[in-house]
Parts: sequence; structure tokens; C-alpha cells
Amino acid sequence: MGKRLYFKVKTTGLDVMSDHIVNVDVLTTDHEGRILNKITRNILLPEGVEMSDEICAYNMMTNDVLRMTGIPFEQFMNEFKILADDCDTLVTYNGESFDMRIFYEQCKRYGINPIIHKYQSIDLFRVYKENTLFDFTSVFNALVGGDKIEGINRFTQKEIPNVMSILEMHTLMIIRGFEINPIIVISLDGSLRKNENGDIVFARGKHVNELLTVVFKNDLNYIKYMLENHFYDDITAFTIKTAYKNWQSAK
Repeated sequence: MGKRLYFKVKTTGLDVMSDHIVNVDVLTTDHEGRILNKITRNILLPEGVEMSDEICAYNMMTNDVLRMTGIPFEQFMNEFKILADDCDTLVTYNGESFDMRIFYEQCKRYGINPIIHKYQSIDLFRVYKENTLFDFTSVFNALVGGDKIEGINRFTQKEIPNVMSILEMHTLMIIRGFEINPIIVISLDGSLRKNENGDIVFARGKHVNELLTVVFKNDLNYIKYMLENHFYDDITAFTIKTAYKNWQSAK
């Protein structure tokens, strides 16, 4: 795996030909998935163009804030080209349908080489949507690269929307700069970890260092209580529920 460029835009709307970019998040990682650089830039709109009230609410940014904090698109592109120079893969979420297309069209309007066409593209949305059956390993390997992550379940078409919402959240967290270690993506809040044998164990709490499957057997009410009262983040809860289904099937 080479260097990767994670890329996400916010815009004035959904028309790739006529709408404008107002914010860009860019993050680069090295060949081992470690974060190298990350930037968030607000982009000034052309004279006379503003975001609608609905778009301001969606982007969580007012037109006044954009005018005060934004930079010209050409200035952003100078910075972008430096960051992207030696990357070989572009990672987006629904980017091939939207982010990359509106970025390309905006570059054309400004007479700027968009450069993104030279990268191998990984569109996470497309990866998940086009597969009716895929494993968790391929999902997170596509997300963070490398081969460190082991799958914990297989999904059918009806479960994809739930998986996609988790992955979108995860993608945005990475782009926003959270240092997510691919070895522990089974849990964002640190409740779970993998032991030296690769088994899932509790990393803290009443059952610290105990196998998840052992707690299923001996203290299932504890897990139910923790889940029902939302003591775990969404990915930790998803991991526990999936592992429980696998454990039940293997009995």
C-alpha cells in the first residue's frame, strides 16, 4: 500500500455542473496507514453566490463565517497539489458520483489541472453498494489499507445500509483527523481489544481481559444491560452484536 489521500467536500448543492465547493477536508497517510498531513479549508464563493439557509444548516456554517474564514480556490489548489504530490490512491465516500465530479468541474471553471484523475480511486460507497455479500475484512481494509484487520462477520444485501452508515461515520472521523488504529477498529471507545491470539476481549470494566465469548456464556445480562443503556459506541455495539450472532450459530 502506498500513500493515500482521503478527500471530502461540502458544497452549495448537488449539481456538479453549477454548484460550488465551500469546504474541503484532505488527509494523507503513509504506506502503513499513519496520518501524515490533514487540512480543512473553507473556500470563498464567487461574487454574488451564497449558500441557502438549508445548505448553511446542513454544512453547519453561515455565509458570514465563510466570507471571514474562506480562501480563494486557487490558493487551496496550490496547497492541495503539494499534499497530494506523491500519493497514489484517492479514498472517498461516494466521491466517484459526487465529490470528484464537482471538484473536477470547479477546477475546469478556474482553468486548473484537477490532478485527481492520476490516482487509483477507492470509493467506499461503491465498494459496499456493489457487493451483495462481502466480509468485514474487505470493508475495513478498503478503508484504512493494509491487511491487519480480521473480519468478524459476513453481510447480506439487507444489512448493507447499516454497514454503510457505520463506514461513512468512520471515514469522516479519519478525514477529520482522528487517529484510528486499524488494529482496534472493532471498538472506537476502547472497550474491546484483540488479545495475542487474535480473540476479542474486554479492555476495561467488570470483565477486563475476559474473552467476549466467555462473557456471553457466563454473564450475558451484563452485556445486555450495557447495550440497552448505550454504554458503548456504535461500532463497539455492532461488534458485540455480530460476535454474539456468530457465537450462537457456532453452538
